[in-house]
Amino acid sequence: MIDDSRWGKIPLRTVPAHRNSRLPGRVRRKLRQRWISDKRLKLYLLSRIRRKRLAKARASGHGTIKEKYWIRKRDLVRKTENQTIELTFPENLSFLDNLHSSVEFLHRVERAFFVDRARKVRIDHSQIKKLGPEAALLLIATFERVTVLSPRSSLSTKTSKLPNDQVLSVLKQAGYFDYFSLTVEIPDADVPQILSHRTGRKVAPPAAEELILHFEHLAGFPSSLRKKLGKALIECMENAILHAFPPGFSARCLKNQWWMLGYRDMARGTIWFAFYDQGVGIPRTIRTRVLDQKLFRRKDGDILVEAIVEGHYSRTKEKSRGRGLPLLLEFVELADDGKLTVVSDCVRCDFIKGKDPRHYPLEIAFPGTLIIWEIKI
Repeated sequence: MIDDSRWGKIPLRTVPAHRNSRLPGRVRRKLRQRWISDKRLKLYLLSRIRRKRLAKARASGHGTIKEKYWIRKRDLVRKTENQTIELTFPENLSFLDNLHSSVEFLHRVERAFFVDRARKVRIDHSQIKKLGPEAALLLIATFERVTVLSPRSSLSTKTSKLPNDQVLSVLKQAGYFDYFSLTVEIPDADVPQILSHRTGRKVAPPAAEELILHFEHLAGFPSSLRKKLGKALIECMENAILHAFPPGFSARCLKNQWWMLGYRDMARGTIWFAFYDQGVGIPRTIRTRVLDQKLFRRKDGDILVEAIVEGHYSRTKEKSRGRGLPLLLEFVELADDGKLTVVSDCVRCDFIKGKDPRHYPLEIAFPGTLIIWEIKI
């Protein structure tokens, strides 16, 4: 009971104390102070009781299901945070020849940093025998991603056994070993490739022009093909910045960032170009941008093939938009012998000159969009 000369005796059960407007201000202020102190004391006692109950349950092995769950979760986090996780490269790391194993390896890297939250992650290169040029680009992008978003973890490599000279030369020229602060020396005679990669967070026409110029004297591009390739790369940059990361996309990635790479294989007489971003993928982007209910009943491969061949999916409906991928396909078709491969989200599409497009569903979702095209020189 609360006794006040003006209001008489008021049962305490009717008072959410300071919220009762019938009480004078001085009484409400006192009750509010008491309510705050009681609440703080209650929370403090509950936290102490909870800690004691968890400690007792851990020692005895008995407890409620919820207590056992939190005990296992905390012990698992503490165990993985203090351990060193070792990741071994597959024998063939290529997103053209061995797509499933290569994507699975990227997911293992992400899990080690973001799920297990290991303090140290060690990379073992001893098993790798073949490395695709596009895989070097994705390794750089992945390691840049985990080092930026997981600064508490450290990345190291086993130096006892490095891969063969072909793989080593690709990794070195791509700048892969910069993440490990290693200096690797390779004889010039054992370097059959020429690599150059670019990255950025905005539309950069000079970067596309520099990449094309780096290989122009090798392929002998006509001016028309050179312009189309440059416009297509710029369009890919714009799509990566404007559409690849829609609102609500909460994945741990480097938003609005893209990577490009050029590669020459002198033994096979081919030049490769690759473009990569870590967005939601082209099919999901089209479904988000184009409010057409029919798209939700179509397969990802059909949407991707139509977008690449026709290129009419555009939110603005402008003729100048939605032409990046068709320009890449046109660039490959005008070459003597070319191939375009697009891996995005849960689908892969292959476009070979003189053949019908083919698409394949992926068992494991690909982290972003990868565009690869190959031409003979």
